[in-house]
Amino acid sequence: MIFASPWPIGLCALILLGLAPAPVSAADANGQFATKGIGVLSCGVFVEARSQGAATASRLKDWLDGYLTATNRYEPNTFDVAPWGPSEVFAIIIENHCRQNPDEGFAQAAQRLVLSIGNDRLARRSPLRTVTANGANTQIYDEVLRRVQAQLAERGLYNGQPDGVFGPRTRDAIATFQISEGMDGTGLPDPLTVWKLVQP
Repeated sequence: MIFASPWPIGLCALILLGLAPAPVSAADANGQFATKGIGVLSCGVFVEARSQGAATASRLKDWLDGYLTATNRYEPNTFDVAPWGPSEVFAIIIENHCRQNPDEGFAQAAQRLVLSIGNDRLARRSPLRTVTANGANTQIYDEVLRRVQAQLAERGLYNGQPDGVFGPRTRDAIATFQISEGMDGTGLPDPLTVWKLVQP
């Protein structure tokens, strides 16, 4: 299955440009470890599979789901390392990174992504809500929505208390921010909007 990208390719490329090589943490004395399963394939294979709609792309995306889940399970102080977007978003970001680095291993690209978003993790469980705006809906953690409200307040767009509750003031502030970024002013805290707000 190919996931249509709601993200501009340029943005995805900028997200991963300049990521430093992954530091050594848990591995052998030389910093090496065995990659299991389809994650051993290269970035180039992933890009080609996605362009052709091959089953390999779907299997690699499923491998990424497992990688993110394992990170949540084994990384200290982590409930969700990627709380602001579904794994399809990460597959799109990795694809754009892989286009520039076709010889890199898919597993290494996944590790780079996790390291780049580590500061956004949820350390503890937060309620996950479905919110609706202008006939569309998305799921978002209360804590992530609180962070969104705090960022909107910092920009002078939201004058309420950051409480993680989605209401008309939050919706209108998000819509104003989206319009200022050249996006459709839906007021929905979708993954791209949240990324733009919470990333440094």
